[in-house]
Amino acid sequence: MKNMLDYIKEFGHLSFEERAFSEIDALVLTELEYSPLERVVPSDENGENFVTVKEIAEYMEEHKKQLFDENPMMMTQEQHELSQIIADAPRFQTLKFFGVVSVWDKDTTKQFAAITVEVQSSLRLVIFRGTDDTLIGWKEDSLMTYSPLVAAQTDAKEYLAKQASLWGGDLMVSGHSKGGNLAIYAAATQEEDVQLRIVDIFCFDSPGLHRLVLETKGYQNIVPLAMRYIPQDSLFGLMLESEVPYVIVKSNAVGAKQHSVMT
Repeated sequence: MKNMLDYIKEFGHLSFEERAFSEIDALVLTELEYSPLERVVPSDENGENFVTVKEIAEYMEEHKKQLFDENPMMMTQEQHELSQIIADAPRFQTLKFFGVVSVWDKDTTKQFAAITVEVQSSLRLVIFRGTDDTLIGWKEDSLMTYSPLVAAQTDAKEYLAKQASLWGGDLMVSGHSKGGNLAIYAAATQEEDVQLRIVDIFCFDSPGLHRLVLETKGYQNIVPLAMRYIPQDSLFGLMLESEVPYVIVKSNAVGAKQHSVMT
């Protein structure tokens, strides 16, 4: 059964002019964001300082053992393979990665990470990371099931607003798991002039939001821009409430293991 690695091998030689940016491209980059990119991607929010997939892959290969030892649950062999395959694909070699943020705060129960990718001169993708392997991250997930607002959602709103203020082109927003929740929340809480610049929102097996958010005009504005992608036996993607339509993608895993987009 094919997965995103096969997609890269099959279409990685085509530019975005030859084959338009798709939900699978968003998935590839969203999964890459689980790697410890804060080690190599600059925090410069303007995008004047950036790295390429080649530089990311070189760093991951050079520090492979250290990254595996320090991040055994997040930095898997599949993650490493993904970074190397992307780097060899001309399709992704022109991308610019910048604006990385990664914070943990036990006092506010916050685990938040994001990055911006310039896809083309007129198009940027903001990616929010899902839950990592920290206790803070899992505790925040628990809070999300009943609280109308968690700390990472506030950070996501501010991150997207900052990116929109620094640059005037079109925006896409993406995230897997909690990251997709942050993507929807961030887009729903922007000023209307920013929402008009958002062209796509990709949510990969992501929980919905509190009913109070769904009732806002901002949320209703962005529903037509969004799509959810969930496995056939989704657990996380059906949590909380959502009015965003979904596509069911076949997974070769069973039960909760389907949450891994590599399946």
